Amino acid sequence: MVAFDAPQPFVHRPVMVDEIIALVSTVPAGAVLDATVGGGGHAAAILEARADLRLIGIDRDPHALAAATRRLAPFGNRALLRRARFDQLASVLTGPAAGGAGAGSGIPPADPAPTDELSAFLFDLGVSSPQLDQAERGFS
Repeated sequence: MVAFDAPQPFVHRPVMVDEIIALVSTVPAGAVLDATVGGGGHAAAILEARADLRLIGIDRDPHALAAATRRLAPFGNRALLRRARFDQLASVLTGPAAGGAGAGSGIPPADPAPTDELSAFLFDLGVSSPQLDQAERGFS
């Protein structure tokens, strides 16, 4: 059995990447909120497809955020990740200086600066298979 503090690698392949890229292909340059960043699959695809977009990604799962941090590292300061819930979106978007949810997340602050204006947002509300695959994570 795998201990909770030594999780299996977080591997999640998003299934609607082509559709998401088609949708963001027409949005103006700026910031995109990925409110369920998970392992960063959609986020990486968005940043690869559009060099003029920045990404603010949130998730409440620290294991998912660690995976997203690794996956989005090549994009440098174009990706900002925060551990937060949906009810904390306003504080994430207005930044840590205003008591944002990212404070204490273990994810360092980076550009892009949080913003009140978004070019697009994504809420992938499907089931996260890594959470189902590991019974010790609460879904058994």
